[in-house]
Amino acid sequence: MSSSATAANARINIYGNVDSAVTCDGGYIFGTSAPASIAYVPVGAVQGSDGKIYVRFQHATTPAIYRYDVDAGMTALSNGTSLYSDTAYLNPDVTSRDMVTLEGDYVLLANWGVDAIVKLNLVTGVPDYFAKDIFTTDVNAIAIRPAQ
Repeated sequence: MSSSATAANARINIYGNVDSAVTCDGGYIFGTSAPASIAYVPVGAVQGSDGKIYVRFQHATTPAIYRYDVDAGMTALSNGTSLYSDTAYLNPDVTSRDMVTLEGDYVLLANWGVDAIVKLNLVTGVPDYFAKDIFTTDVNAIAIRPAQ
């Protein structure tokens, strides 16, 4: 799954066959649904252990993470609801990107504004700092890689 948006086409696209001939299997128009504004830019998406899709949106004043239901074929998103939007952990108007799953019910998020990595519980929406110390003075330079 990936996400993309332009002012003319505010949607989240669902891609398939990412290891070969990439296909666009479906999409979700969020500019007229949740979140109902093209000012939100999707910058990361993961699937939680509950099967739902979580999308991180960048926004100039109110960045957010939304939770979506997904159909069995992984081609359609529905029921978008805001899970989290606290600017103390999601910095506004900064191009902090992506998120990565951790321990099933958690995601890690970079917060460039305070040079920290935030751990967010996808079930409760409760955040905490995962790393905020002398080692996180430039979190945009940290690369998170899957185990080999």
